[in-house]
Amino acid sequence: MTLYVSAAEFKSEYKNITGGTDDTFIARALQAAQDALDAYLRRTVLADQDTTHYFDIGGESIEGLVLYASDAGDLCSITTVTNGDGVEVTSSQYTTYPKTLTTYAPTIEQIRILLQSGVTWDYSTDYENAVAITGKWGMWSDADDVPEAFKVGVMELTAHMMETRKAQVFDTVAVPDAGIITVPSGWPATVRARLAPWRRLIA
Repeated sequence: MTLYVSAAEFKSEYKNITGGTDDTFIARALQAAQDALDAYLRRTVLADQDTTHYFDIGGESIEGLVLYASDAGDLCSITTVTNGDGVEVTSSQYTTYPKTLTTYAPTIEQIRILLQSGVTWDYSTDYENAVAITGKWGMWSDADDVPEAFKVGVMELTAHMMETRKAQVFDTVAVPDAGIITVPSGWPATVRARLAPWRRLIA
């Protein structure tokens, strides 16, 4: 998985680290932080490689000419749409919804076959997993497009991992009068607060 915060960016922009002693750990912590954000959000933030998801004809995800891509997760770009009969549905034969993608709504929710195309969702032998949607299944496909809130969140989590690694204990209570430097347990509260608007809700 491609990182959307590099070790060099973390060292120079967040921690002002010049040496290379911790480079291996930093790389692993950045990856762990990125994975942790995906798990917290219940979404894939960055998908820079094509994957394919399949949909049943007649299932809950297809209604008439509309395929609800969001039922399978976030889809930020489409490479190919292959109908259940093995024939590609070209980009001139369908449209997507919403029409405009935004920072807070960055993904395609529906693929709608155009009525004038004469195409319908169909299959030849088996209705299960009949329709294949290949594309970038994530919120963004380019690291440069990932909002700064996510990048700062990864940096904060990575810094937190570095501090907990060096702490004598992991779950402590600060005692300022005693001059004890402690590391709070769990995630930094600012990370959760900053990314909460993007978290996928589960009914």
